[in-house]
Amino acid sequence: MICLGRREPRTKHANVTFIPCHFGRDLPELSIDWAAIDAVLHLAASGVKAAHRTWLDCLQFNVVGTRRLLDVLGASATRSPAFLMTQTFYEQLCGEHPQLLENPYIATKHAASALVESWAASYRGRVALAAIFQVYGPGDDPGSVLPYAARQLSRGAPAQFGSGRGLRDWIYVDDAVSAIMATLQCISGPFPGPLLTVDIGTGELRSIRDMVERLALLTGLETAPLLDFDATRDRDDVSPTLAAAHLIDGWQPLVDCDEGLKRLIESERAQSHLLLS
Repeated sequence: MICLGRREPRTKHANVTFIPCHFGRDLPELSIDWAAIDAVLHLAASGVKAAHRTWLDCLQFNVVGTRRLLDVLGASATRSPAFLMTQTFYEQLCGEHPQLLENPYIATKHAASALVESWAASYRGRVALAAIFQVYGPGDDPGSVLPYAARQLSRGAPAQFGSGRGLRDWIYVDDAVSAIMATLQCISGPFPGPLLTVDIGTGELRSIRDMVERLALLTGLETAPLLDFDATRDRDDVSPTLAAAHLIDGWQPLVDCDEGLKRLIESERAQSHLLLS
């Protein structure tokens, strides 16, 4: 397996070869034995977190980088490997909430999806677009709401949030991975049309506040006074709501909400212990 990225993964695997690159700049110079590649998973994106989001980087990475990857596949991948790109579920809401297109991440991911849809019509291999919903679990960005909550509560420190009223389709990271692999297996067989579109989620909605309060309860500590919800802190994307509707046939999530939160708490505690050791 070959992994391309700007930063080397924290966990190394013997069967994974990491190649540092920036999709928006140096992808065409990569030297890869395309004859040995069965599938390409395009999971990378720039601007996922607001703190690291600029129009220039999002355009260069999400749009230009995706276009370059498609060009390389068309020119070099003689076996026409299966191709899967992940989307953000917000893309499905842009028609109803056009203000979402003012977000560089959402707008450029939307443009990248349009590139893939157009390219798929002439590509000889199978193509899938997989909309990722609210993934959580160990390894998540420390600034994401649930890792932040777990870290603060474990320290006995106050945790500040917006209103928490936003509804999300939360999917545990292991389930998200299994759904992506099920999608890849699906496009390895026959299906109608050049492009398969699926949702990577559970189909159930839970509010941010519900998830945080569940997490707090599962810590087994007296945490209620530490939770501070304030609607004045809400971001612009709180209102748009969507649950996964187009799941892979025969696939279903295995990790329920409470079990996923327990694993996240254990991971954050282990990480805190390592930092203190």
